[in-house]
Amino acid sequence: MNKKVVIHFGPGKTGSSALQAWCNSNTETLAQHGIYYPAHAVDANGVSSGNVDAIANRDAKGNRTLDEKKLNTLLAEFERSDAQTLLLSSEFFFPMLRNIYEQLPDAVYVGYIRDPLELHESDYNQRVKLHSYFLPFHAPVASFPVVDALARVMDDCKGIDLRLRPYGKGLFIGGSIIADLLSELLSGKEQLELETAQSTKLVNSSYDYATREFKRLLNYFPIEHLELNIHRLLQKRPVEGSFVSVVPEKTQITANEAHVKRIEAFINNRRMQSLLPLLDALKQRAVKVYKNQDASEQALLDVVSWLAREDKALFEDIAEIVNAHRYYYLDNAAFWACFPEQDKPSKKKWWKREQVVATQTEVYASICTKSIATFEQRAQVSANVHPPHILASIGEFAFENGETRFADKLLSEALIKNPKQLLALRLINAVREQVRDGRD
Repeated sequence: MNKKVVIHFGPGKTGSSALQAWCNSNTETLAQHGIYYPAHAVDANGVSSGNVDAIANRDAKGNRTLDEKKLNTLLAEFERSDAQTLLLSSEFFFPMLRNIYEQLPDAVYVGYIRDPLELHESDYNQRVKLHSYFLPFHAPVASFPVVDALARVMDDCKGIDLRLRPYGKGLFIGGSIIADLLSELLSGKEQLELETAQSTKLVNSSYDYATREFKRLLNYFPIEHLELNIHRLLQKRPVEGSFVSVVPEKTQITANEAHVKRIEAFINNRRMQSLLPLLDALKQRAVKVYKNQDASEQALLDVVSWLAREDKALFEDIAEIVNAHRYYYLDNAAFWACFPEQDKPSKKKWWKREQVVATQTEVYASICTKSIATFEQRAQVSANVHPPHILASIGEFAFENGETRFADKLLSEALIKNPKQLLALRLINAVREQVRDGRD
């Protein structure tokens, strides 16, 4: 094949949605400049998986694998076309790079590298927005997993034409990721009028702090059937106070120092001078104001008041669910003020109203501190494993073995000692569901 194939592989949280939305809406314009971009479906927010389904299949677990038959069919279609460049884009190509390279060793592979701290928080924001994630932020922020993964790809795929671009405001050629990618595809007089890229709308924008905390706490409840509608509405809420972080200032500084060292070594060892602007940006990175994940009652009320004004019916559906699960544990009790207890029965026929149960569960005597110390000694528990984690771990063991009331006692005690204990938060409401249903 005398034509050119360009694979944009993301990775995740580097503007792939905006890029794909623009390309998908401008296939004719791209075709006029010799670029074939296969059209694909997008959701109501303009978000998609890109072109991955054009060359891959998905198994029962949702994992995607390269389909050579699909790929060859697409390549034959491209060969018959007048286009000189085939552009494929999907962040799902990232874990498939080795397999794609085996089939397309002469292709150009384009990816974007983002400030890792921003990436960690953006990924967290996405999980809260659309994947029912309710736990407080917890991530190895000093790591630089994307760079480490790409280094391994380069070792495994000798000769791969890997072109890495810095991601971030002020780092794109032409001022946007669309213009930046097009600069890799076209040059000189053939280059698209890059100002067309500036007209692209913001796709899959982040929530602000208060909106994200409201949605995170709401994710404790069984709202899966409403989640997409809730997300679409909250996405429209004006962003306020976005220059904040859930990572403490000192942690931001030490993590960023580690990132600078890692990207500097990668640039030098892999000859990736294209990433020098990112290195400079990291060296000058401003520290964001830290805000812990204990949003105030007023901040949460502001979000829910806005939601109720924008869509009263959706708010009532949410309130029904919250009211039916007042025995749940939340790591921020201020949330309950957003949904005062309801006394009036629902008028919705589809809603099977449950009996309202008091927020408080059974009152247990506290776990004896001496008992925990004895367990630590006998089990030779490491000194850096704290009592809340020990209690949560034993609670998990009790839950898995059908001792739900004992598990409830252990997990509740763990959360008294540390209201943000992740294992206990993950399990406590499932345990309380079973205790309430008498399944112990």
